[in-house]
Amino acid sequence: MEQHREQSEFNMAFSYLNRLNELIYYANYGSRELDAHTWYHALLAWKREISTETNDKEAEQINAIISKLNILVEQNQKNVNKLGRKTINNQTYWLLDMLDTKLRDIMKRSGLLMKTRENPRKALG
Repeated sequence: MEQHREQSEFNMAFSYLNRLNELIYYANYGSRELDAHTWYHALLAWKREISTETNDKEAEQINAIISKLNILVEQNQKNVNKLGRKTINNQTYWLLDMLDTKLRDIMKRSGLLMKTRENPRKALG
């Protein structure tokens, strides 16, 4: 039986939004710089942060993309090390883009990007 627990007057909302903002920044940076390693790991951390907003179907889709990316990003990093410059192949790029877009969509539908217009009073919190 679950006991009632007192709720704090404070929460982690600002810290949470700051972490999301930083992860989105690194994902954007990685995509612009064609840095698959940075982009991928920012997306993985971002996925963890919004996991509570993800339903089972979305989690399954995300995990399917990640399982493909695990090998591709590793191979890509070997190419970067071998060539001494950033490079990314089409398949890796588009899978990273697909995952990035999926995470943004989840945030949008969860009201984490911007509150819905149906109730403008919620727009600022």
